[in-house]
Amino acid sequence: MIANYGVSVETCDEALTAISRRGTATVQIILNAFRLKPLDAVLPSAINNGVGIIARVPLASGLLSGAYTTSTTFAENDHRNFNRSGQAFDVGRPSRVWTTRLAYARQRSLLILWPSCRSRLRRRRPHLAWVAQQAGVTTVIPGARSVLYR
Repeated sequence: MIANYGVSVETCDEALTAISRRGTATVQIILNAFRLKPLDAVLPSAINNGVGIIARVPLASGLLSGAYTTSTTFAENDHRNFNRSGQAFDVGRPSRVWTTRLAYARQRSLLILWPSCRSRLRRRRPHLAWVAQQAGVTTVIPGARSVLYR
């Protein structure tokens, strides 16, 4: 009765399982500059099977947004404090693996590579563009919690 459907997954194994099933039209998975694992097998498999990829969390839960600095701290129960050493990389959200210091260093490197990325809005663009340009990515869900003014 259902010809095609889409699924949202947390891990690459779940994505690959979904892609292998008949009727899967799209798979939504976390993909960003910190969460590169889907590039290895998920995206190529999706291309080979004609399955669309919806990339979510391209700004790593704000860590790549330019909103945080090395002095930023998160509440103890904030998901960005979980799995800081990466012992469970393919579990949950991507930013749990990365510290604010690493995210800040990534943002600083953008300022060197793309001097036009001075504003917070402009710092987001290269990350969003990079995800959108990956072979196999159909669309990107950037997410937002507040309005950003120029």
